[in-house]
Amino acid sequence: MSDEIKSEDYNKVLIVEDDLIVALDLSLVVKEMGCHVVGIAKNYCDALDVMTHNPANILLCDINLQTDKSGIDVVKDICLDYNLSVIYLSASVDISTVKVAVDTNPCGYLVKPYRYAELFALLQLAMRQSKHSDDVDVAQILELGNGYQFSKKNRILIKDGSEIHLTAKERTLLSYLASHQHEVVCFEELEHHIWPNNPISDSNRRTLIYRLHTKLDAIIITVIQAHGCYLSAFAPKTA
Repeated sequence: MSDEIKSEDYNKVLIVEDDLIVALDLSLVVKEMGCHVVGIAKNYCDALDVMTHNPANILLCDINLQTDKSGIDVVKDICLDYNLSVIYLSASVDISTVKVAVDTNPCGYLVKPYRYAELFALLQLAMRQSKHSDDVDVAQILELGNGYQFSKKNRILIKDGSEIHLTAKERTLLSYLASHQHEVVCFEELEHHIWPNNPISDSNRRTLIYRLHTKLDAIIITVIQAHGCYLSAFAPKTA
């Protein structure tokens, strides 16, 4: 094991790969390099689930997942809620695909079959990038008013220095609204993000917001009936 990769704070890797054999091989190699694999996901929904319960710092993601959502879609959605260093893997060197991938600001792009030294170098770079993000306070603590604060990076809600217990869906709700400051997020968009590929009734969404507010002594989410909602401290800007 290399002494270069040793910080447990920045070496958590999520592998998104639909070929199980390739995924297991990557997992072994990444562990040999000193990283901790938090999970293996074969598609978009699996990746969101792993990140909800066991967040990673580094996303090692295949682009072609043989589903309706690509690895690039996974990265775009996950990075709305998490600050991640992304390394793409792909058997394709199609220029248009590379351009779309580059637009998501990845740490690197590896063409399969990857080389050990190249993967090692990119993991080192990804870890340094993650540490630097913390050093420059990418956590972005949002002041929600009435003593409440929300950390976008850590997805935690704090009141007067004490963390308030949130469910996974409550964290996802606040994270998504935090990434759309000064905007009204329509209910349809919000429901799709919190319950991907799982149609729900209006009562599910209303109950989620209601139960969150029962834990608090102030309203931090403003609801516009039959339309959407927003963080109360970040009211929509008027034209």
